[in-house]
Amino acid sequence: MGSDASGLFSGTRGSVNSPYHRSAEKMQANAKTWAAREKERLGKISERKKDMFNTASIVYDNETGRYFYGKNGGIFQEKDVKNPQIFGKDGVLPSKSLNGYDLGNCAEVQAINKALNSGAKMENLYIFTMHTTPKSFGSPKPACKNCTYAFRDRIKKNHTGWTEL
Repeated sequence: MGSDASGLFSGTRGSVNSPYHRSAEKMQANAKTWAAREKERLGKISERKKDMFNTASIVYDNETGRYFYGKNGGIFQEKDVKNPQIFGKDGVLPSKSLNGYDLGNCAEVQAINKALNSGAKMENLYIFTMHTTPKSFGSPKPACKNCTYAFRDRIKKNHTGWTEL
């Protein structure tokens, strides 16, 4: 398994084109495991960082069998290289935030950004997003308006749904 600043499982492999590895249940289980470890890691840094981590996303690349993980605010906290397919002049994010959050703040953006930076194609990606708050840990969370605008009709499947625009 690979590792990076965002967690222990980034870039881990599954069986390519396996319905099992891209299923909502498997992706949710993997995301919960990663998020629990990430919460623990952040708690060692500061309780505030741990508490601010409220959303996790997992992306499965159906072409390579790799998983990628993201958390809210992660792309900024970890100073990830911003992929031009998302952030560039012709990137898929809206030109102005549709919900008051900074563009790119979402866990979905960080996970998809990592996948694209590793050579994945957007149309091969499956995603599952979940709450990481103590009260709702592990429950599915639909994409916000910014992510719906950016990724609906571009990725293979969002297991947790889209928000109306």
